[in-house]
Amino acid sequence: MQDSRFYAEEEPLCTGLTFEDMFAYSYADFDVAIGSGWDDATVTAVAMINGSLADWVREDLDELMGDENIPGGGDGYLSTNERSVVEIMGKECVGNTYTRIGMRGGEAHRGGEGMNWNNMTWNKDSVTLEEENLIPPNHPEMQTCTIAAGDGCKEVPVKPAGAGECDSTAEYIGECDIDVFLNASTDMTSVTDTSNFTLGVAGRNVSSATFIFTFPTTGSALRVAGSFEEQDCSTTYTEDDDEADDYGTTYTTRAACQSSQLTDARSYTMRTINGGTQFQFETTFNYDVLDWPAVKDYFIDFTTTPPLVDDPPQWTTAAPVNSTIIPVSVQAGMQTIISADQVEQWTTDELGVPFLACSGADGWNLAQTEGGWSVTPPSNGGGQTSIDCRAEDFGGQNSSTRSFTVAIPFSLSAQSTNISNPHEITLTRAQGMPSMQVGVSLDQKSTEGQATMVTLDSESPTVAAVAANHLRPGAAIVTVTASASGMLPFSAQYDLGLAKASIAPTISVSDVTWDGDLLTVHGQVSDADGEAVVLSLSVDSQPGGTVSVVGSNWQTDEINMRVFGTGNHTISVTACDESDVCTTITHTEDATQLFDTGGQQVVIPIKDDSDDDGLLPAPSFIFTLLGMLGAAMICSRRR
Repeated sequence: MQDSRFYAEEEPLCTGLTFEDMFAYSYADFDVAIGSGWDDATVTAVAMINGSLADWVREDLDELMGDENIPGGGDGYLSTNERSVVEIMGKECVGNTYTRIGMRGGEAHRGGEGMNWNNMTWNKDSVTLEEENLIPPNHPEMQTCTIAAGDGCKEVPVKPAGAGECDSTAEYIGECDIDVFLNASTDMTSVTDTSNFTLGVAGRNVSSATFIFTFPTTGSALRVAGSFEEQDCSTTYTEDDDEADDYGTTYTTRAACQSSQLTDARSYTMRTINGGTQFQFETTFNYDVLDWPAVKDYFIDFTTTPPLVDDPPQWTTAAPVNSTIIPVSVQAGMQTIISADQVEQWTTDELGVPFLACSGADGWNLAQTEGGWSVTPPSNGGGQTSIDCRAEDFGGQNSSTRSFTVAIPFSLSAQSTNISNPHEITLTRAQGMPSMQVGVSLDQKSTEGQATMVTLDSESPTVAAVAANHLRPGAAIVTVTASASGMLPFSAQYDLGLAKASIAPTISVSDVTWDGDLLTVHGQVSDADGEAVVLSLSVDSQPGGTVSVVGSNWQTDEINMRVFGTGNHTISVTACDESDVCTTITHTEDATQLFDTGGQQVVIPIKDDSDDDGLLPAPSFIFTLLGMLGAAMICSRRR
């Protein structure tokens, strides 16, 4: 049963669903910018699907493809062809879902029977939906599609390699993360009274999501006047899809679910942006999925009526004092010196987070960015500058001014780009900077190194010997942290073009066994870098079968040596690691004993399967798509 305050009459194609029904995510960010006419909005969102939820998404999508008779669907693998269907279908489906957002002008509203609060609807032509890592590009079990392969079709198992669930035991943790990106515009009933209005959000299944609402200029300071949120555990849900396994089943909430009504208990941030001309409201909504199908609704009231007391904005005790050093990286390009979060921590005002006005930074190109401030260091990459900052509210009231020093604290370099263990990184403290403690580590995307600590107490070069034994072959970045008296904490990553070379696998032959005409070769293999190794086999430069590996031991399939004729034959086993660095070992074996010395040699030719008919290519997924839209690609909302 849907909450009647937010859901109106039914519509076709995914109607009755929300973004959360389609993708059960771990966390999401929604950025909603209300248009200048207060009758439309743009929405940018990213949803992160982690752990077992990634298992469920792939499994449910694969099952849906099977239910719709898509070639390859329901086979325990998710393919790139199926992904194409998901992306196209998802765009169509999202356009018909509920945004679960509504805005009403006037005095505070709380909805009610017969009132449709879902008055913000998607502009269907504007919807774009993309994903990242649904098919992990480096999945260790990726293979060519076994059913309806098509051109370049690849597939991965819906469950992780080795483990079966996305947890710490999964062999390839990277496959346990999926990101979904949504961009769209919406239409909504015009908010005619922008001096007093209520924002409503239906929060069922919104497990953990941060919403940022940016409002147009109102002409007066906008503030939160109050809030109300309610959870109703008496609600039920009955499955009405006659094709579902649980058709007709009614679900009730668990006994531990607690109904509640909270007034003015919402945690939020209200800040000014764009020179104090606009306002931005940020809050995080949470829903315990174990309480499903409980309904949860949120209402936040906004007003331009000034508070009874309107004092000038103030610096907080967390704000840096005058002459504090704000460190930036030696690398070129724009760098944040004061973030929006720091503005929130450093300033306070009755109307929310005030606007931070900064000036100065001569020659450094000072710019306001995303509620904070950034600089671009000069092209010579050195020196320091100063900035003056004050907090300013919408009424033009100011705090006192504070001056800060923006500086590049040190430079760093590496004598060699070919990583050794340990690898030497040279740091040189900039002139006029205080003594500082610096940590240096070598990191890769999925691996963080142990930091080597050094003290920069002079302007002479200091060498840090940084551990590299944890690195896999490939590029690495240098992560540096620094702390000093009178300086804000510093952390930056540097790309010095460093890379670790791959060491070729080691392979050996330990034994050979005969069984009639059949020969099996045994041996050991290892890789110093810890990379996975793939073995291949040839006999006299012809493919000779496959090689299986268990731990460090390998053995070939049984090789029918009679087909190669009498005499000595060269058996080659090649081991290649993930960096495509290979080692080949050869073994010579005499097959003379298999043949009669006085008879004519019989050579059995190897069958050439190159002309065999393969599987027919997949039919056009676009044509098949039309029959799937009604099904939607929902992940089980009951999870």
